[in-house]
Amino acid sequence: MPEFRYRSRIEASAEKVFDWHSRPGAFERLKPPWEKVEVVERHGTIKDGDRIVIKTKIGPFAKQWEAVHCDYIEGRQFCDILVKGPFAKWEHTHRFEPDGASACYLEDEIRYDLPFGFLGNLLGKSFTINKLNRMFAYRHQVTQQDLKMHNSREGVQSMKILTTGGNGLIGSALAPFLRTGGHEVNNLTRNKDSKDCCDFHWNPHTEELDTESLEGVEAVVHLAGENIAQRWTEERKSRIKESRAKGTQFLSESLAKLENPPRVLVCASAIGYYGDRGDEVLKEDSPPGDSFLAEVCKEWEAATKPAVQKGIRVVNLRIGVVLSPEGGALAKMLLPFKMGVGGVVGSGEQYWSWIALDDLVGVI
Repeated sequence: MPEFRYRSRIEASAEKVFDWHSRPGAFERLKPPWEKVEVVERHGTIKDGDRIVIKTKIGPFAKQWEAVHCDYIEGRQFCDILVKGPFAKWEHTHRFEPDGASACYLEDEIRYDLPFGFLGNLLGKSFTINKLNRMFAYRHQVTQQDLKMHNSREGVQSMKILTTGGNGLIGSALAPFLRTGGHEVNNLTRNKDSKDCCDFHWNPHTEELDTESLEGVEAVVHLAGENIAQRWTEERKSRIKESRAKGTQFLSESLAKLENPPRVLVCASAIGYYGDRGDEVLKEDSPPGDSFLAEVCKEWEAATKPAVQKGIRVVNLRIGVVLSPEGGALAKMLLPFKMGVGGVVGSGEQYWSWIALDDLVGVI
């Protein structure tokens, strides 16, 4: 049976690295953004008998993996064994070996068999090893960086945080990051049929809100809004503006009515606030532009006024172009570049104030 090992030194104790892996959100943080992977079911965490079902997609083809956890040793080891999936056999052991009091070695050992027996292993070994090396280099780097960020906030108590737009590009990266840091994260969603225990229903258009979701919340991160990456008909422009201004107004008013409101509201905005200003140097206090997006951003930020008046600290994040292979602008550009037909985008002279997704998560 072929074996694969990846080992690196992490600047955190074995116990902390193990705890990070055991928390909700760890799997999502470790999932490389270039891999199309979705959690279908999750039963428990990483203890013996706990189970996870995921769906992977390669081109138009989707495959389900089902894995069961075993060989759990608190603070030192856990394993997952493939029950159903594309490999003939897959046994993944995660080991956490102390290296002094404040560092450890993280080792992933995988024993696997490819489909079609000996021939499959012979023909597919090189491809599989290359893919695993790339994947685990990413996973170990994320583990190192996330723990460094969380450790820099050591001593800060765990918070109860509410998000909107949790299924979007930013929200789906932010919530797992916060959860692996020990925070409780709930999400407001318009999907009434969501089976996620952390989801609460709201509909800003009809002003419906599950008030239970607001109880005890210490911070709110508001990311919801109509996608702007579409053809701007008058109807869509109206939806874009309304989803941001009206949604933010309703949320801010709801928070302002609470006897114990959250300490902070982090509300997304965008660099579209400044409009197209060419090579002019722009600062936070620069005046707004006069484009459609500038008008949207002005109304968006103004809609937080009820929260400001209540004394809630409000942060209007003027976010630039968020880059990730998982979605957004970069995902749209990658295909033509991979096909060899990409080149200059637009005139090639426009300014793009971009930010990588993980850096934005760190900012929030």
